[in-house]
Amino acid sequence: MADDNQFISIRIRNTSYLLPANASLGIEQRETLEINSGTGSNAVAWKVVGANKWPAYALDENLKLTGGNAWERVVYLQDGGRVVGLAAENIQIMNRDDVQVKPFLPVGPAPKSGKHVFSSSWIDGNTPVLTFEPSALAAYLTVVGGGS
Repeated sequence: MADDNQFISIRIRNTSYLLPANASLGIEQRETLEINSGTGSNAVAWKVVGANKWPAYALDENLKLTGGNAWERVVYLQDGGRVVGLAAENIQIMNRDDVQVKPFLPVGPAPKSGKHVFSSSWIDGNTPVLTFEPSALAAYLTVVGGGS
């Protein structure tokens, strides 16, 4: 599924982001996941893979951890030996030719992980779209999710 010539457009709370498609371990529909209906975990759902459960976390428009049901799909990423997912309202595959991503260095010091969560951007008409740095996003999800 992952292709060097594609991006994944991820819509979270009416804001779009990009992720290089080759960073994804897979995209899952809500119906294929085990939904968190209880307490004790920050995950909104899990993908069961053999004896492992891959958590998925939902973020709000400020990229803060949130609960709720405002998501339909999850894109999974690798964080070292762990796999974590980002829940989204919508996920769409885009060809690299359709987006003109330009690298940039975010203002301010990098987080403790040493990497900023965004590494580039694209202007879609008049709307800026930030591109996630895959390993930094995966590490961020692991930290904000509490490893559950």
